[in-house]
Amino acid sequence: MTLSGSVEGLKPLLNELKDMQTPNGKPVFVRRLETFGIAYHSPQLDPTLPILRENLSKVLTSPKKRSKKWVSTCVDDEVLGEDDPLRYLSADYHCTNFREKVEFKRALSKCPENAIIIEIGPHALFRGSAKKNVGTSHTYLAPMLRDTNSLHVFQHFYAQLWANKVLAPGGKTLTPTEAFPGGENRWIRQQFFNWDHSIEYSLPTVNEMMKNTGLVGGGSTEDGGIPIEFDFEENDKWMLDHVIDESVLFPGCGYLYAAWKAFQIHTHRKELADGVAKQDLSPVTDVVINKLKIPQGVRLDDSNRQLALSVKFNMDE
Repeated sequence: MTLSGSVEGLKPLLNELKDMQTPNGKPVFVRRLETFGIAYHSPQLDPTLPILRENLSKVLTSPKKRSKKWVSTCVDDEVLGEDDPLRYLSADYHCTNFREKVEFKRALSKCPENAIIIEIGPHALFRGSAKKNVGTSHTYLAPMLRDTNSLHVFQHFYAQLWANKVLAPGGKTLTPTEAFPGGENRWIRQQFFNWDHSIEYSLPTVNEMMKNTGLVGGGSTEDGGIPIEFDFEENDKWMLDHVIDESVLFPGCGYLYAAWKAFQIHTHRKELADGVAKQDLSPVTDVVINKLKIPQGVRLDDSNRQLALSVKFNMDE
């Protein structure tokens, strides 16, 4: 409940409420709202209403009748006549809305089950009231929250609109390009979804990444791995078609291919050491590659196409 009036008039009641307790023994929550000396929805506004009405009349020259979807918190449409002036979006209606008490509970009683409630304002002020009056079956969304990054809140709000199919008029499922701001304009969409660079993390250099992932320049086997090289100009050029977010990434099947080639090389070396002639491994059945570990994705930009993977494996597993 919100009480509106002068500081002098409300002070005795506020002091009394501070000393009261709820039935479960908790103190009554009381907080004074800063309104810069003017209490909204109270007689303190009466001197300014004629000026407000005059200026609004200059803008709202042809008032339109409010639809039945418009549930007012200042007047009860069920008791108004069909031609009552307050059924129109006029200067009188706005002045009444500004001056009279807010019948929030009555308005929310019109809210259907499982409704999606969107509060347009600088903060989700009525979330608690909506929960008490409508229940928990509804979905409450707010595009702004006080003391919170406005862009991040709005991004989450917009995603929730999409997830709850608010942005699917006529039951049409929107594509990401249709649903997100800018449509076909990629630049606008990129501005809407920005990375947060406020925190800096130490990143490995390219050389460190090559070492940690088993990538070895020149095919060195000092780490105990078997080097597998690729020819992206001819035989392995098809791998360059694996493009994600406009970046060429080394495909997952490439790692399987490298593991298979390393297995062939390892088997061939063992045959030579045992004095056995090299055999074609293609007829071998039930060659199982398990516990395949890919430490990190690899981009195949122009400067990184002299690529060799160092493959290590345990034949006993």
